[in-house]
Amino acid sequence: MQKVKQRVWSILLVCMMLLTMFPAAVSAEGGALPEAVDGVITLTENVDISASGYTVTGDITLDLNGFELKAANTGTGSIKVPEGAKLTLKDSSAEESGRIYTESAYSGQASGALIRVTGGSFVMESGYIYAVLDDPANKGQFAVGVENGGSVTIRGGKIEAGWYAISGNGMDVAKQSSIHVEGGTLVSTSDYALYLPHNCVTTISDGIVTGAAGGIAQRRGTLRITGGTIASEGTGDTGSWGDGTGGMGKAAVNVGTSSQGVYGDVELEISGGDFTAAKEAVSVEVGSSSEYEVKVSIIGGSFADDVSEYVPGGYTVIGSEEDGYRVVAEGEIPDENAVAAIGTHFYSSLAAAVSAAEDGSVIKMLRDTGLDSAVMVSGTLTLDLAGKTITGSDSANAAIAVTGNLTIRDSTAQKSPVVSADYQTVDYEAGKIVIASPNGAAVSVEKGGKLTLEGGIVQNTKNIGIGVHGSTDAASWNTPVKSAVAMNGGLVLAQEYGIGVYGNGASFVMKDGVISTVDNAAVAGNGSCTNSVNYGGTEIEISGGTLIGHITTPGYIANAIYHPQSGVLNITGGTIYADNGLGVLMRNGELNISGSVSIIATGDQSGQLAIFPLRCPETLWSLITRRGITITTIRLTRERFPFPAAASKPIRIRLR
Repeated sequence: MQKVKQRVWSILLVCMMLLTMFPAAVSAEGGALPEAVDGVITLTENVDISASGYTVTGDITLDLNGFELKAANTGTGSIKVPEGAKLTLKDSSAEESGRIYTESAYSGQASGALIRVTGGSFVMESGYIYAVLDDPANKGQFAVGVENGGSVTIRGGKIEAGWYAISGNGMDVAKQSSIHVEGGTLVSTSDYALYLPHNCVTTISDGIVTGAAGGIAQRRGTLRITGGTIASEGTGDTGSWGDGTGGMGKAAVNVGTSSQGVYGDVELEISGGDFTAAKEAVSVEVGSSSEYEVKVSIIGGSFADDVSEYVPGGYTVIGSEEDGYRVVAEGEIPDENAVAAIGTHFYSSLAAAVSAAEDGSVIKMLRDTGLDSAVMVSGTLTLDLAGKTITGSDSANAAIAVTGNLTIRDSTAQKSPVVSADYQTVDYEAGKIVIASPNGAAVSVEKGGKLTLEGGIVQNTKNIGIGVHGSTDAASWNTPVKSAVAMNGGLVLAQEYGIGVYGNGASFVMKDGVISTVDNAAVAGNGSCTNSVNYGGTEIEISGGTLIGHITTPGYIANAIYHPQSGVLNITGGTIYADNGLGVLMRNGELNISGSVSIIATGDQSGQLAIFPLRCPETLWSLITRRGITITTIRLTRERFPFPAAASKPIRIRLR
């Protein structure tokens, strides 16, 4: 036998509305149903209206007063609340033992609910509605049905049904109904407690909604949940009914997962509540629809499983499979779950903290974290690494991309970087931004962005540490893009360039700190200059700190600064060291050396330097200096560099 579950309500809807317009006789076990006194009907004995039913007119309060009212899941034996009528149900007895119940089997008719709200208003303050028979999965009952613009409000009491405690009709679309659960308990012993296939706005702010299969099944309309407990016991079976009420699986909230999906546009908003799911059930299950729009947004609440796929930006999921999950707003998560903080506001990720930050904010890292993509910084921020490690995605072009103004520091660093006497190691304990990107940089400064490195470590184990990008398009090259990096401390480690400076307007200023590379120059540019690109027009100033260039590629010689592009390189201080190579290699632009500078190149290697042919008209190099510069070796070449074996001894060169 096929369970119809409200399928033919629409067929008999007009007929039943006509029938319910006429008052029905009322019979009672111990006498007639009492007359209303000041709008209140108070039971004084058990009453049976299963044969005659009852139609509410006007505004009536029904007080069960500890007694039982027997009705039926039939057109004639049910309680009807038509348009213009209001029924309030309560039980004033101390024991709260009163109930409305049925012993009639569901006949498959449209009038199958025990209480039918067909345009009127039903408010349940207390009491008990019971519509459960033996074998509820196949012979279930409906407790309260709402249609035709009706309104149901549950503030207390309990509704228990074999199938749905409260339900609508999927064919009911002409008028918008409403359901408000503000308290009380809704139970289905075999199915979903709340079934929403109709044109309806449903709100749940408190109470318990639980079913053997699930709490709520939504097929159409708007559902907003701000509180309460919604649960699936994970034991029910919704069957394989052909009208879409079957095959729904088990979930606290189920949206359109049956074979027929949703019946119309669906909007589900969850901002609070406790969603539990036992056995194989899940908290929220959502089907797809090609015909209708399905919107699901979760910005609060506690859940049995991870609901991240439904959580919008500005919110996050915290917790674990063992302890359960919570959805909270970024900035409001407990500090033990936070990755970063801005003052007393805590965030689940660096990206979330950056997104929430106002100009001038200081973001403090609270734990090590990995990034799925580059974090974009467009405002004016300070990032305190605080001894933590930020690991960028290997597939990203940067861990952090700066188009605004970013200062990086580390409040936990006890001392500045210390370089060993042989320049092979650097001792520095601090937080780190690290990436293993072969095609990018750990930090990329672009579109006029500004980066100030005060402390901490920036590292790329496969390519460039920090890239600063000006205008490189030949067509617009004359308009500089003034991206800038200032290094006042900290440590930059890189496989290739430590700092890469590219294009017109790009600048790098170094006052302190250490840059050390594995297989290329500490500071470098790009000599490409064609009809389409021009990487020249840079400004580089070294007034302090230590630059260390190593090389591991066979046949090549190290250099600490490589300048193949047009632009200006000013060196007024600091230590520049090339291991088995050349301290400063100028292939283009202008070099100005003055002040107290130590440029050291050691070793007896012979090999090839990187070659970029000069294509843009520019002076190869010019040297403007004052006396007293100590240079271990200075040699200029555009092809190969045969490094002399005896060149490790410092010599003093006086230039003017």
